[in-house]
Amino acid sequence: MVTKINNYMLLIANVLLVFVLGVAVGASLAGQNTANQQKFVQAGWDAAKTRLMQSGMYPAEISNYEMKGISGKLMEATKDFFKIKIRPLEPLSDPDLDVRIALINPNTELFKMVEKEKSVYDKELAEYEKKVKAGEDKSIGHPVPYDKIGIKWDEFKTGDNVSVYVGDKINDKKSFTAKIIYLTPEIKIATTSPVVVK
Repeated sequence: MVTKINNYMLLIANVLLVFVLGVAVGASLAGQNTANQQKFVQAGWDAAKTRLMQSGMYPAEISNYEMKGISGKLMEATKDFFKIKIRPLEPLSDPDLDVRIALINPNTELFKMVEKEKSVYDKELAEYEKKVKAGEDKSIGHPVPYDKIGIKWDEFKTGDNVSVYVGDKINDKKSFTAKIIYLTPEIKIATTSPVVVK
């Protein structure tokens, strides 16, 4: 009976000790400024990413990818900048970089991508395939199904799909100067019934 009581007392003492330590650590973290807390969290993310890469469960190509442009939804458009929400670049990327700022200057080109008529695109594609088969001009590029039309910044609206080309590596940059910004059409995804694999 005495041993049982001693075990309960020991258990209660351990729970209290863990509680006190938790409160002490929480209080010390609460005393830190936000920048230190963010550095602490980012260090944890970086350590987790490194560990995942070492385990082979996280492709190294993702972290070594040199990003020179972004695509996403337009959150705000002004004559000086566009605020764009992008999909996370990788599972453990800095969530602050899910929103980017594309700065606009007089040299920034703005275009709207307009879908070509199907018959026009089909004709261009047939001509391209004919030239490729004949071994003609090797410098010709594959035709694209869109024409680009120059537009002004105020023709962009919140919620539009945009693609931004920068030219420089912007993986870790929150803001950057855009060389070209495209207003891109919504990608239509065909819906089909679910595929059942037996």
